[in-house]
Amino acid sequence: MVLTLLGLVPYTSISAQSSLDIDPAPLAKVLQDVVEAILRENYNEALSLCRKAADISLSKEFSYIHEKVYKSIERVINLLTQVEEQTLIDVEDNVKLYVLINDFYISKLELIESMNNYVNKLSSLFKDPATRYLITRTLTNYIVNLNTKLEIIISNLMQIYFGVYGQEIHIELNHQPIVYGGEILDLDIGILLTTNLSIDYVNITVLIIYGENMLSETIQYSIPIGKKISIKIETPKAEDIYAIGMKPSTRMESRLFVIARVVVDGRILIGYKFSNFTLMYLNPPIKVSIPSYVKPGEDIKVRISANLDTPLNLSIYLNNISNKSLIANLTISFGEYVLNISSANMSIGYLKLIFLTQPKGKYLAYSFSYTIAVVLENIVATINVKPFAFIPIAKPLLEIYVDSPTHYNVTIYFDNNVITRLSLVNNPKISVELSLPLTIFFWRYRILVEIHPNNLMYSPTVIESSIYVLNIVTLIIMTIFLAITITTPSRTSYIIAALRLGSSTMRNVIYKTRGIATIHTTIMEYFFRKPRLLNLYKKIIEIVSKYVEPPRASETLREFYRRLYESFSGYTSLLVKAFLELYEQDLYSNHGIDVDKAIRIVERIEEIESK
Repeated sequence: MVLTLLGLVPYTSISAQSSLDIDPAPLAKVLQDVVEAILRENYNEALSLCRKAADISLSKEFSYIHEKVYKSIERVINLLTQVEEQTLIDVEDNVKLYVLINDFYISKLELIESMNNYVNKLSSLFKDPATRYLITRTLTNYIVNLNTKLEIIISNLMQIYFGVYGQEIHIELNHQPIVYGGEILDLDIGILLTTNLSIDYVNITVLIIYGENMLSETIQYSIPIGKKISIKIETPKAEDIYAIGMKPSTRMESRLFVIARVVVDGRILIGYKFSNFTLMYLNPPIKVSIPSYVKPGEDIKVRISANLDTPLNLSIYLNNISNKSLIANLTISFGEYVLNISSANMSIGYLKLIFLTQPKGKYLAYSFSYTIAVVLENIVATINVKPFAFIPIAKPLLEIYVDSPTHYNVTIYFDNNVITRLSLVNNPKISVELSLPLTIFFWRYRILVEIHPNNLMYSPTVIESSIYVLNIVTLIIMTIFLAITITTPSRTSYIIAALRLGSSTMRNVIYKTRGIATIHTTIMEYFFRKPRLLNLYKKIIEIVSKYVEPPRASETLREFYRRLYESFSGYTSLLVKAFLELYEQDLYSNHGIDVDKAIRIVERIEEIESK
């Protein structure tokens, strides 16, 4: 035999980094030796081989199935040891024996399944087809013999349980292989005697064990000899299993035991039959469709499609499951349903609708959720202003166009100072004459307009622009001065040198005095102070990071705000913008900043986000 020759390979020499490196022959030999030891009832040797198998180093992808099969073998061996002890004593505790029979039966099913999977995995590793066929057939025969032995042991335990030996009553049993929870399990049972005794009726006990949780049901009948009868058994409903603190799975492998027993002239006749079936439960086939966002006060239209053959109760909760958060409750069966849920009392932002069905019949308890955003509607506004203005002769006109279906309030900022406030505006166009500040030569000023609609369904809008202001008087004076300076020969070389070296941190300016060249060296050092608003800035970024990615290294503060505003517009974004303006001054300007104002902005944002 090929497997006998494999015994020359030591078990512990098996080692592999991947399934392709595994030598399957020694693994097959280990399994063969373990099964042979069990068949010879040498359980100590079988356990010793299992421990050696556990020490074999295998790849991660193969070790799981390897460990599973040998753990199943060890569990069955331990139960076999208990069976030997049970048969040596006078059994008085039928409950203990009943538990042992069920544990043994479940462990046997798991063992045979895991061994078959293990052999299939091993056979795929043999490259030679002939060797693969021979070893697979040999191991399969060993598994069949082991299964037969375990079935005989279970049969003997059943005889001990009922206190008799032999089987004089033959039972025919038929039923559907799959049944759904709460539905009827149809049993067709026929009774035949293998003796010539004159008996008209026998008593039968039907024991059903559902799944691995030992949920059982026992039913007794009296049926005639030589006839088939039909017995209808209602399987457990999902709500009944939940009610006793258990949670059913969608697929529960179940066992059916039929025991027939009769006493004739002081003699006990017995017969028994085992069978398996699958008890199924389903997640309710329900589909829900909701919009991704709504405006404040609008109804959330929920469309529900159900394909149920039993009415179910559907509850809808907001953000969490509690009595306070329940917003709708309805009964659904087959068909389409439309439910309108008001968003009037819902907060602005992202919300979660949770749908929960109660268990009933074959349907399990089921929950799922959808995210919806309650958002304010934006209004469209634009700014029109000339890009350049010359002082003191010009007063540029600022024009603001607002497409708003409701009255609105306007605040206009010029270089961070409020210059105009307007209330309850109803015109689509606003014109404001700008009074420009004193500018020595040339400067860029920022114009910002805040628009606050009076209707809470619309979001505040911020638009901005800029204007370059030139002082024409200063410009004329500088032009004249430069013209005079450039046309003076003694200063020409100095200006040229200054222009060439003006951008360097080290400036060499050469002066010629009485024919002697003198070099003056000036070293300019740059110092960067820590921004006063840095900690507040970090706090702001931490708050808004749940709406938008934090500032990238490659983008400016204004680019970051523009990205924030596109993703999340509202009063919070306006406060963030006001803070970033202060922080921008802190970074790039020597002017004093209003630190208290920055603190109040951050506190206000934290107050809004905490609601």
